[in-house]
Amino acid sequence: HPIGQFIANNRIKVPRGDFHTHQSEEFQALLKDDDYKDKDVIYYLPQREMLNHFFGTWGVDFSALLKPTVDDKLRLLGIVLTHEEMKDYIPDIMDKRRGEGGWQPIDSASSRARAAW
Repeated sequence: HPIGQFIANNRIKVPRGDFHTHQSEEFQALLKDDDYKDKDVIYYLPQREMLNHFFGTWGVDFSALLKPTVDDKLRLLGIVLTHEEMKDYIPDIMDKRRGEGGWQPIDSASSRARAAW
């Protein structure tokens, strides 16, 4: 089991004599807990280390999240086509410059194109 193996290999063993050397908030919270007051040794693993390791292993690439998806494009198209004031932005979506015939040629589709819809 990869999670159990990571915990077993990376946990930090802290004997009672070294409790004062560990100043992390997580470790200090363990010392305040009644379950750990009489322990001679405490094992702990900072949550940040565990999350960083497993996010690096199974996480999502952030650059991929920033790329537009098909759903994003469909949502944008729905917004542009339903709001009258957004019609001027249709050429931008179609990679055409504004003023290349305006939006009239886009709105006046040929009869074949209308038949397909």
